[in-house]
Amino acid sequence: MPLEQSVRTAVVCLMVALLAGCASSNQPPSTVAHVDLARYAGHWYEIARIPNRYERDCVGSTAEYTPLPGGRIRMVTACRSAKSGKVKQVEGIAKVVDRSSNSKLRMRIGFASGAYWIFALDSDYRRALVGSPDGSGLWVLSRTPSISSEEYEGLLQIASEDGFDTSRLRRTPQPVGQASN
Repeated sequence: MPLEQSVRTAVVCLMVALLAGCASSNQPPSTVAHVDLARYAGHWYEIARIPNRYERDCVGSTAEYTPLPGGRIRMVTACRSAKSGKVKQVEGIAKVVDRSSNSKLRMRIGFASGAYWIFALDSDYRRALVGSPDGSGLWVLSRTPSISSEEYEGLLQIASEDGFDTSRLRRTPQPVGQASN
């Protein structure tokens, strides 16, 4: 019995060591070189997301970013429940974590907080790929309610190259005829 127990312990230790080695060898996803927060501010439509509890039955999801003093950004997300039709809205504050690029922020919503990194942003600030470096959150954003298949696939390619499981992304229905910015 003691030999069997020590073999089990050795196997478990080996597995833990292997998993820890695998985890530490993964590089965090890359972010854009620089974000002009004033240009990034404004209205964004959610084109796709990795499903999360807050947006479980959401359609027409949007985000509004407003710069605040001290390198902070006010974020208001809103969506309509597909089941009840009621609008859900959440407000949070993001703080720039990496001032050299402005592409890594820390978002606080109530008592919860999490990383908000900007992985891709086109030169016109019309399309963006944002989320958390651990892969738990990923969003495709646009200044318009829809984007071309080519643009969408290009953003998926960037996410995939950075190690995200893009098969988890789900398109976000936007109401037809919604005004674009």
